[in-house]
Order: sequence, then structure tokens, then C-alpha cells
Amino acid sequence: MHPDSDTGDAKRQGTQNTNSMVSAVNSGNAIEALKGRIIATHKLLRYLDTARKDLQNEKDRAAGLTDQLKQLEAEHDLVKQKLKNREMYAKQLEAAADDRANKKKTESVEVAKLKKDLAAMKQAKDSMQISYRSLQDENIKLKREREAWTKEREDFEEEKMEKSIDYEMLQNSLTEAKEEAATLQQKVADLQQELLKKSAIVPTQQPVAPSYHDNDLLAELQKYVEENRRLLNEKRVLQDRFTEQLVMNADMDKQLREASLGRFLPGASNVASSSQSLVLSPRTPASPKQQRTYPSVTSTVKSPPSAIVPSTPVAKASRLIAPAPQRITPAKKPQAPKTKLEKLAGMRLTGIQRKRANDESTVGPGRPAKRPSVPPAPTGIKDNAVNKLLKLAPGEAMAALPETAKIIAQHRLHDPNGTNMLFSSIALLLKELKSHSNPTSKGSGTNMDMGVYGVPGGIHVLSPNCIITPERNIAWVVYAYYSLHERELLHEFTGWAMTQALEFLKVSKTGLACRYIRLLAMVLRQANDKKRMHVFCYDVIRTTPLKDNAVFPMLNIALLWPDVLKLSAIATAGSEMVVKAIQSACVAYIQSTDENKANLQLTYQYFIQLCGWPAIHETVPLEKRIVEFTEVLLSGEFKQIASLKPDAFADLRFNLVKSFELVYYRLNNWESIYNVFVIQVLWPLMRDVQLADTCLELMAVVVHLGTLTKDFLAPRRGRHPQKENEQSADIEAIRQKFVQALNISNACLEDEFDLQVTSAKGLIMLASGDVNRVMPVIEWYQKIDCHFSKRLPLEFAKTLSKLTTVVRSTLVSTPSL
Repeated sequence: MHPDSDTGDAKRQGTQNTNSMVSAVNSGNAIEALKGRIIATHKLLRYLDTARKDLQNEKDRAAGLTDQLKQLEAEHDLVKQKLKNREMYAKQLEAAADDRANKKKTESVEVAKLKKDLAAMKQAKDSMQISYRSLQDENIKLKREREAWTKEREDFEEEKMEKSIDYEMLQNSLTEAKEEAATLQQKVADLQQELLKKSAIVPTQQPVAPSYHDNDLLAELQKYVEENRRLLNEKRVLQDRFTEQLVMNADMDKQLREASLGRFLPGASNVASSSQSLVLSPRTPASPKQQRTYPSVTSTVKSPPSAIVPSTPVAKASRLIAPAPQRITPAKKPQAPKTKLEKLAGMRLTGIQRKRANDESTVGPGRPAKRPSVPPAPTGIKDNAVNKLLKLAPGEAMAALPETAKIIAQHRLHDPNGTNMLFSSIALLLKELKSHSNPTSKGSGTNMDMGVYGVPGGIHVLSPNCIITPERNIAWVVYAYYSLHERELLHEFTGWAMTQALEFLKVSKTGLACRYIRLLAMVLRQANDKKRMHVFCYDVIRTTPLKDNAVFPMLNIALLWPDVLKLSAIATAGSEMVVKAIQSACVAYIQSTDENKANLQLTYQYFIQLCGWPAIHETVPLEKRIVEFTEVLLSGEFKQIASLKPDAFADLRFNLVKSFELVYYRLNNWESIYNVFVIQVLWPLMRDVQLADTCLELMAVVVHLGTLTKDFLAPRRGRHPQKENEQSADIEAIRQKFVQALNISNACLEDEFDLQVTSAKGLIMLASGDVNRVMPVIEWYQKIDCHFSKRLPLEFAKTLSKLTTVVRSTLVSTPSL
């Protein structure tokens, strides 16, 4: 049934009951009327009770609605506040949209510029493709020419063998001719002597006709003279052919060398044309019978064969016609050593550029004497066994290594406090090398494939092919020596090499410093000392002056050991923060410099490929790195690690402090260091017991940057004498805070001792060489209990002991007033 019909039935039934009740009350029967009234009263009571309950329900409902209204009003206020926040956020978004619009305009200009550059690059690409095709064609042509040259070389080898046989035959013929000429000369001399004796017997006043015997003697003498003349002429021709043969052999060797290396030498395109003009016409070697039938030469030569040389330089002499011989007089002063051609010829030739003899004291005007400035080294360091060992290839060096190790050990025993012989030799060789600070800039620099260099199946080092062979030889010898003979002293070498590299970086000798960096990277990689290499990377960026190129030293490390500078996709703590600071510092230098920026941007691509660094436009700037590292300092996990994992916290704290120091050093802004970081960030955190020690260390490290010499740093922006005075006052205020931290209480507590140690380190760091500024540290060190003195770090305790000795000696030597 429909619900409306049920309601209508209920109403009709109620109306009927009401009518019956009214009729009963109005009835004339008193009993019915009373009964009707009782029923009406009962119903009225029930109605009143129902109305009372309904009223109470309505009141409860009104109270609920009131509470609901209050709740809605509270929600209304909250919605109003959210709306207000949303309006503020909308305004911020509008401002950000305006900024993005401005950036978009700027980017549109840059995009237009990039489009132009892209068009230019496309044109350059087309031209390069054309050049590439031409080079391919030329390469094919050169390959064909190489095949032809190979074939011709084989013919030359055959001809050379024939010429050598011909040469030996000519030498034998020349020897026989010399012996025969000597015999004939002796006979002629005897005949002339006999003729003179006979002519002396005949009276001069009576001419006598020659007898038959005299005519025969004269005829024989004339015959010997003619034979002697012919032999001399033959000797000269043989000498000419001998010289000609030597020149031809030298030209053949030169042509073969140019044919083999022509495509790798400058001007390779001209090799084919020039080589064709140098081809010798083949000559058939003369038979022994033909060697004695040369045309007669009218000139007679009485000088010995060893004095006959060409009159013109060999380089200009004809290959088929020998030059006329001439007589030379021996030099009185010491002569230069013979060249290879002269040794083959057995004589000296004019026009040959030769090295000067060792005993000559004069130097030519075109080449003045040069003496390289090298670090102090033992006498005869250029000729000692260590220097020779460092120049050998690994195979040869392995055989000579044991004997050289004995020499080094003997030198160490003889002079234990002197300069290490190995170190001096390495310093000398690295000084004389000509390798560039950027290995990718010349030669095979584009070949970054990592290769194994050393003994096959034995000791080796890893390096890309762009590293020159002398440097790889030195690295291999160093690693082999310390691996086989003095493994425990490897740290001594790495410490020395690190010191050398950092000292050269301080004086802006980046090229020489990069040679030590490459040597260290190769040796430490083989020793698998990654932690020490991480620390060295920080030292390189922290030591390099702000005005110098810090990208190339990092590039050498990335080429030789990319894992040290690698940034992973997932951010990790510890050394990752230092690498991020190094990456931002390199990009900041590239963006700030105007010198050779295009080359630096191209060089940065190697970091992207090898170490996973972000692109330049995606790099987090140094200012935002500070915010990133500050969030690590303020995070709750930083405190949790301190209590749960002390070793991990010590590593994290060390790298966090070094990261802050590195970023603020590269920023070089005292306002940001003191007014923002020290006052606004570190000072409020000093109230936190868990962070107070870390904050003290950070204060000492970053404030120490303000004490560095001005010539070491680049000029700060807006440098002014008044600001310099304010900076000095700020540093002095921090020193006083450290002095106060040393005197926290007379009876030092366990929690206070770590703060006092950090304060003492900070005061020493900020002393700047002034003894009076470290006096509070000396007093504190002398007053601490033995219980606490045992807790001092070993190195810091040694520093305090030495410092106390120095201060006492200074006070004793200072006269009292």
C-alpha cells in the first residue's frame, strides 16, 4: 500500500475515536459521561506526557544543534584561515609565475641564441661530414698507397740485398786495386831510381843515343805509369760509386720510414707526392768483369782514399752521380762523433748536422746553455741507478729493481734523516717532463679507455691511454718497489707526494702539481686506499687558490680513479657531501671565470660521463649547498646516529664539517660566515647538549677562514678597511668565547671535557701564530687531571706538548722588563 493511504486511515480512525469520546462525554447518561471524561482525562494525560517528552527531545535536539553550530563556527574560522593562507600562497604563486615568466623571456632569448648556435653547429657538422668523407677517401687512397709502398718496400729489400752484395764486391775490388796500386807505385819508384842511376853515369857533354835496352826500360816505365794512372782513376770511380751507394742506402731507409709513418706525421697528404719524386731508378749490379771497365778520368789524385769526401752536402747530392772528391785537412780541436752514415762510409762528410762532442765547452749562438732548476738532490742524481730505473719499461725495470732497492736501502742506512733517493729522482723527472695539466687536450687525450700497464700477469697499474708513458713508468716503479720491498713505507711516499702536490698548488704551479696528482692516483688505486684519496681530493680544492683553475686537478683524479668522485643516484651521507661540495665548487669556478670558459665546459663533460655529475645548469650552487648541509645538521637523525652508532656519527660529523669549510672557503664571504651562519645558526644550537661540540668545531673551522692571508684568497666583494676592522673584532669575539669555554668550571665534568678539547683546538687554529693567544690552552692543559689527560687524542696531546715546550722556550728567551 502507499504510505499516504496508511496515514489517511490513521487520521480517520483518530477522528472516529475522538468523536466517540466527545459523544460519550456529552451523553445524557451520567455514567457514560463520567466514563467518557475519565477516558478523555487519561488520554489528555497521555498526550501531555507525550508532549513533555517531545519537548525534552526538542530541547536536546536544540542543544545538539547549538553544539553543532559552535563546531561549524570553529570550522568556519579554520576555513577562513585556510582561505587566507591559500590567498597568500596564490600571491606567492603569482610572484613565482611572474618570475618564471621573466625567466621564460630570458630563456627564450637564450633559446634563440642556442638556435643560432645550433644552426652554426649544423653547418659546421655538414662541413665536418664533408671533411670526414674526404678524409675517408684519402684514408682509402693512403691504404692503397700503403699497399703499393709495402710491395715497393719488398722490392727495395731485394734490391738492398743485391746492393749489399754489390757493395761487398766493390769493397773487395777496391782493396785489390789499392794493393795493386801500391805494388805498381813501388815498381815505378824502383824503375825511376834505376833510371836516375843510369842517367847519372852517362856524360852530359856527350849525348848518347838510347840503346835498345833503355828504350825497353822507358816503354816499361811508361806502361807502369799508364797502369798506375788507370788504377788511380779506377780507385776514384770506385770511391764515387761507394759514396753513391751509401747515399742511395740512406735514401732508401728514409723512404721506407716515411712510407711507414707518413700517415701519422704532419702533412701526410703530401707524402705520396713527395715520395714519388724520391723513388730511385733501379740499377743492375755490375758483374765482377764490368767493374774493371770504367771510362778513364783525366785528373790524377795522390791523396789517400780516406781523405776523399764529397764537396757538397749529402742532402743535396745526386743519387746517381757522385760529387767530385776533395781534400780535407784534419781539425786540430776535438771533433764531433761520426754520424751513422759516416760510420758506414768510414769517413767524415761535410754538410751533416751533428751533435757536439762532450768535451766542447762552447755553446752555439742559436742554442744557449740551459740548466733546469730542480729541487735539491744528491750529487750525481741524473746518473744514479734510481733515475735510470724510473725511465725503464716495466719488463726491464723488474730485472733491475732488486739491485736498485739495495742501493736505496743502503742510502737510507747511511743517511736516515736525509732526502730519500727515490723521492729526489721522482721530483727531478717530474720537473723535466712536459705533460699538460689537462691530459685530454693533446695527442691521444680523447682516448679515455682504462688500460693495464705493467708486467703481463704480474704487477701493474691502471691508467687511460692519454697518460704519457714516462709518468706510467714512474707510477709502476713506485708501486712495484713498495709492493715487493717496503710495503710498510708506502704511506711515507704518499705523504711526501701529497705534500709536493699541495705545495705546488699553493704557488699556482698547476701543471707540475697535476703530475704528482696523477702519480698518486695510480699508486693509491692499486693500493686500494680510497679513504686517503677522498681526503686528498678535499685538500686539493681547499688548497688551490680561488683565482687558480681547480677543475684540471680534479679532472686528473676523475680520469684515473672515477669512483672517488662518483655521485650516486641515491644520496648518501659521509664522503658524498664532500664530493657534492667539490662538484659545486668546480661549476662555480667555470661559471665565474671568463678565461677559456668553452674549454672548461667541454672538459666538464668528462665528469658527467665518468663520475655521474649533473650538468652545469642542473648543479646546486654553493649557497644552496649550505642550506642542504644545514638541514643535515638540524635533522633528528643526526642526533640519533650520535647515540646509536658513534663510529658512523664520527665519520658523518667529520665530512659535514669539512663540507661546510670547503663551501665557505670557495664562497669567500665573511658576512655569510659570521652574521648568518655563526650568529643565526650555530649560536642558538649551542644550547643543545648533543650539538654543542659539533657547533664549536664548525665555529672554529669557518671563522679560521677569516684569518687567511689576503694574497692567498681572491679579492672579496666590497672589501673596505672598516669592514676589515669589524671582521677582526668578530674573530676576537669568537676567541673570547673559546676562552670562556675552557673555564666552564673549576672541576671539569665528563660532558664539559669534550667541549673544552674542541675549544682548545679552535683557539690553536685561530691563534695565527701569536703565542699570547694560545696561553689559555697551555694553562688549561697544565691544570687538567690525569684522568682527562688520558682521554686526549694522541695527536692532539703531542701537539699540546710541543706547544708547551715552544711557549716555555719563548718565555725564557724573552728578557724581563
